[in-house]
Amino acid sequence: MAVLISGASTYFLWPRNGIKVSPPANMEERYRASFEAASAILAKDKNDYDSWLTVARVRAWSGDFTGALNVYGRMTKLKTDDIIPYFNMGDIYITLKDYVKAGEMYEKVIELNPKWTNAYREIFTLYRFGLNHKYDEKIEGMLKAGLLKSQDLGGPGVSDFYTMLGLYYRGRGEDAKAIENFKQALVIDPGNSGAKRELEEMKK
Repeated sequence: MAVLISGASTYFLWPRNGIKVSPPANMEERYRASFEAASAILAKDKNDYDSWLTVARVRAWSGDFTGALNVYGRMTKLKTDDIIPYFNMGDIYITLKDYVKAGEMYEKVIELNPKWTNAYREIFTLYRFGLNHKYDEKIEGMLKAGLLKSQDLGGPGVSDFYTMLGLYYRGRGEDAKAIENFKQALVIDPGNSGAKRELEEMKK
């Protein structure tokens, strides 16, 4: 029986091109059943995407971030157009405080799905609190492009784009543009507490 070692994870090759995946060292008992079910499927079919997703999530939840990243990397080759591995890798890199890599993962999500609002939110957070040197020249354009492409979604998602633009302009001291965008956010979603709070603060 051959053994493959990938980062912190060890995989045992089985017949019929299957793989038995060893559990992470610190796996909580509540994850055991789902992990073992996924492992049993992968023992027969090494390309079962949903099972790899379970393995990656359990590894991340167990603190095996290297193992989770390895699995998500494998998944990007199984389904080249799926955003889930990239978004989850971005979250892991945030946990590891590798903000540059996190930004790269979220940018890949936007490349694959320009309407995925959460990826814009994450990049905007990186811009505000850590990577303004990387996104300073392009964050406004990214948000406007995302807003344009997401118009058909309506509701809170579109409202959030206006809120982010409002925060961007407020941070640059362009209060008139900030107020305009916060107000537009509330037109679309009157329950947008972030935009409402920002407007109230600007009135003080």
